[in-house]
Amino acid sequence: MLPTVRGVSIERKLPLLISALLLVVIIVLTGSALREVQRLAIVAARARLEALASQFATSSTDGYRRRIATLSATGHNDTLVQLVQSTTPATRAAATKFLKPMTADTSQDIGVQVEDGSGTRLFVLGTAPIDSLAPMGRVADSANFGPFVDHAGLIVYPTSAPIITGNHVIGRLIQWRRLQLSERASKAIADLIGLNGAVYVGNPAGDVWIDLAGHRGVRAPITDPRGGFIEFTRPGAGAQMTAIKPIIGTPWQIEIDFPRSAILSGREVFLRRFGVVVILLLVLGVVTGVVASRRIARPLQELTGAAESIAGGDFSRHIGEYGNDEVGRLARAFRVMAEKVQATQAGLETQVSNRTAELRAAMKTVEDTRDELVRKERLAILGQLSSGVGHELRNPLGVMNNAVYYLEAVLTDATPTTLEYLGILKTQIALSEKIVRDLLDFARLKNPDRHTVPIDAIVADNLKSIPAPANIQTLTELSPSVPTVCADPVHVKQILDNLTANAYQAMAQTGGTVTIRATPDGPGNVQIDVIDTGPGIARENLDKVFEPLFTTKARGIGLGLAVSRTLATSNGGTLTAMSAPGKGATFRLVLPAEERVSA
Repeated sequence: MLPTVRGVSIERKLPLLISALLLVVIIVLTGSALREVQRLAIVAARARLEALASQFATSSTDGYRRRIATLSATGHNDTLVQLVQSTTPATRAAATKFLKPMTADTSQDIGVQVEDGSGTRLFVLGTAPIDSLAPMGRVADSANFGPFVDHAGLIVYPTSAPIITGNHVIGRLIQWRRLQLSERASKAIADLIGLNGAVYVGNPAGDVWIDLAGHRGVRAPITDPRGGFIEFTRPGAGAQMTAIKPIIGTPWQIEIDFPRSAILSGREVFLRRFGVVVILLLVLGVVTGVVASRRIARPLQELTGAAESIAGGDFSRHIGEYGNDEVGRLARAFRVMAEKVQATQAGLETQVSNRTAELRAAMKTVEDTRDELVRKERLAILGQLSSGVGHELRNPLGVMNNAVYYLEAVLTDATPTTLEYLGILKTQIALSEKIVRDLLDFARLKNPDRHTVPIDAIVADNLKSIPAPANIQTLTELSPSVPTVCADPVHVKQILDNLTANAYQAMAQTGGTVTIRATPDGPGNVQIDVIDTGPGIARENLDKVFEPLFTTKARGIGLGLAVSRTLATSNGGTLTAMSAPGKGATFRLVLPAEERVSA
């Protein structure tokens, strides 16, 4: 039994390291063993792949040689010699009868053709349009196979033999055959070679590369014409180990693939067997480590928890006494550190809080000052521009207005069309004059001449000067208890004129109702609402409608509401807007009552 007396040096408690050390040894040994198993599996798979590829490449040599010999003998036949020397209906008929047996196997043979010495087709016989197949090039002196061709979804290949008379090659006989492919044959070969292997054949260039089931594939990137071995990733199939060999006696190559995952599946067997040993060793290490760590782990866990609590801002965690050994001294030092950290943190938090408040106040002051300076500068520039433009436009507009008045007076027999266009001119001139007035009002706002003003008189004057269109009804709701206001009557009328005109314009197409309502607004204020039933104002535009030059209308320059708010402010009041899209808009003018001003 391990000693439990306090004061024993921590160096006596090293058995705690046994489990970790044993685990490291096990991991290293297991990793080394796995790498060796993997290496041996890959070496064995490579040897097997290359042996299988060589066997497949040479297994059909005898059959290819017999086919070449048979076709070579056919090329010496007099019937073909006569066809090449003289292509007539008689020689064609004779060639058809002679070559017919070469197309009897319709499952494989798709046709034959005869060419002269220059490669020109003289005769074609077959079950498919083989005349559309690509030519084989120059006429060779001996029989040979041609590369695979993808013809209308079929994989075909040519076998050619020279047509000879005497010692001279005068033409060439070509037999086209189909490569027989099937899922059954592919599965049988896969079962034979094992490891979920796959077999591909095709041209070295990779233009035709197909497995025995007829599925197109991608040739492994081996450039050596003698073939070789490579590991690569096949699209859709994952990592593969591949061997390629040329098929002897042909221009073709054969490829055999083993999935890397199938080759390395033996690692699982190794891991299962080795796992029993690993478990026994780990159990031994854990038991030894637990016994050895009892006097160390518990104090360290408490210190770790205290450290995490302090990191989270909790300084109330208590740390017990652990004697005079290294752990005890560490606990005492930790308590001292926690107390100092707590005191330091409290001081820092106080300083940060004070500095943050000061910084926020300073930033708010800077932002407000900046916004005020920018607004004043923009308004000053806009005022100068508005004053100059307004003065320059007022005189031409007056001349045009006088001209229209003169034309109406002298054209006593004018046609209705002429009178209509004169009316249009008057309307547009009046609109332009309003824009000029808005510019001049914005540029040279006068100090208000405030005195007692009855609300009903101003509203009546407003409705008289701004008549409602035919499709709009105007209602007034003036409470009898509304006191008089102390304001500049010209300013108040100008504000109401702008609000009423805007309401009419908003409902010009749809029609509706405009209501002018005046009620007391608490002690000392009068509230005047101009309410329309138009389309309303979008939420994002409510704060913008009072900005100079902002407008959503096709006409106007967006100064009317800006001037109106400035006039309301100069008279000690406010002007605000309330709206919901599709539910109309309400503009509220609040002015000081006479009682509040006199008080």
